[in-house]
Amino acid sequence: MVNFRVLARGMSTVAKSFAENAVVPDVIPVAPAALVKVNYPSGVEAKEGNELTPTQVKDQPTLKWDAEQNTFYTVAMTDPDAPSRKEPTFREWHHWLVGNVVGSDLSTGEVLSDKGRAKFSINNFATKYNLGIPIAGNFFQAKYDDYVPLLYKQLGN
Repeated sequence: MVNFRVLARGMSTVAKSFAENAVVPDVIPVAPAALVKVNYPSGVEAKEGNELTPTQVKDQPTLKWDAEQNTFYTVAMTDPDAPSRKEPTFREWHHWLVGNVVGSDLSTGEVLSDKGRAKFSINNFATKYNLGIPIAGNFFQAKYDDYVPLLYKQLGN
């Protein structure tokens, strides 16, 4: 733990939060340099590990990040501990994957989320398609609520 503290002193606040919450290296090998602003229609916002319920985050969020106008991006939302940290049977579960997003306009991208959601690895996906390291990111902790059984039923589980 001493080595982590020494290392953490030189890290950005984004890198620290990704490391402290085990997103790095558990999900991605390197923390992004910037945050994606993630706002849900329910009025909640993802804030580097805050706790949100599935009911609060069930609808597609709006995302904002510093994007270059004519550059293509891939947006991914995964759950590294599905269904829970104690029992990550389906880890990593891919909730939402959008490719070929021009700038930060998600409507230009192609939604790739379909079959093969369980045991997905965003790191392996990024490596396979030469996407490089993440440029921006964010995360939250999901807290179980009554929407979870409904969601599983919708997904055929």
